[in-house]
Amino acid sequence: MNHLDAFSHRFADILFDALPAWRAYARYDDTEGVPAGTIYLIIPHPDDTKRLYIWTEDEEVTVGWCGWHTHFGRWLGISDEEAYQQAMSMIHDILSETVVVVMYFDHDGNVRGGWVCPVTEAYAYQKEHPGVRVCIRSWRGFYDRRLES
Repeated sequence: MNHLDAFSHRFADILFDALPAWRAYARYDDTEGVPAGTIYLIIPHPDDTKRLYIWTEDEEVTVGWCGWHTHFGRWLGISDEEAYQQAMSMIHDILSETVVVVMYFDHDGNVRGGWVCPVTEAYAYQKEHPGVRVCIRSWRGFYDRRLES
């Protein structure tokens, strides 16, 4: 961790204080494909499609999961500390299944988009868009569903 830039180092401290076992999944800039000064984590899951990705680059934290991702950084008009806390909140919400990933598909089965939301919003979306196939994914699988109208 000595080679991390200040932004990445501070986030790593916060992340590993909360989830110390995740140090084992960290890749640093001496790992192929990881930009200098940054950290990259792939959190394993028994279902490989549900691995959680977390990385820092360009002074932002990115959290990705099930084909969806989001960014937290100054360009959003927030401080670094707010970015760290928002990223940690998103990670917590994913792990606790407070939110799910929703992917929707066209009639040919092509992914048209995806987002993270509470599970009730996923069901509401599917009901409001008849004929759209919706796939819901949750970290532990409790809410995993394929919805078709």
